[in-house]
Amino acid sequence: VPVLVVGEPGTGKRIVARAIHQRGLSPDSPLIPFDCEALPCEVLERELFGGHADSGDPAVLVPEGATLLLAHVLHLPRDLQVRLAASLDQPFRLIATSTQPPDDALRSERVHPDLFFALTPLVIRLYPLRERITEISLFAQHLLERANQRGLRQQKGFTAEALSVLE
Repeated sequence: VPVLVVGEPGTGKRIVARAIHQRGLSPDSPLIPFDCEALPCEVLERELFGGHADSGDPAVLVPEGATLLLAHVLHLPRDLQVRLAASLDQPFRLIATSTQPPDDALRSERVHPDLFFALTPLVIRLYPLRERITEISLFAQHLLERANQRGLRQQKGFTAEALSVLE
């Protein structure tokens, strides 16, 4: 089942996508990322489909068992959206990210209906940290533990006053 991860910039969409891949059935298989916003249409077509627009073959050039990560999927040109939707019966996993909710994209015609219905059975919505204040202490502790692993100086945690400031 394709997965669509939706959230504002900075909410961790790519981290969630990588976690889904790593905890999947074949975590050793390749994760193949493309940024649909940053790459020109011609490059996306060549890399995803081999650049043969007139062949009529919607097959995506992804190894069997691999995970295709399409960041900013709603920036994928509509003709490539149709080809992608038609290729989703191939043996690869699709994880897509977007900053725009898929319903809004469908109403504004930024997403082709075929791709919309292919991507929306499993949508993970990530909310910004400002809407998850109670998680700030967990996030801060996680970052502290990562810093402790890299550094010589070890810190146990945060004072209540420090956490109050962070919140």
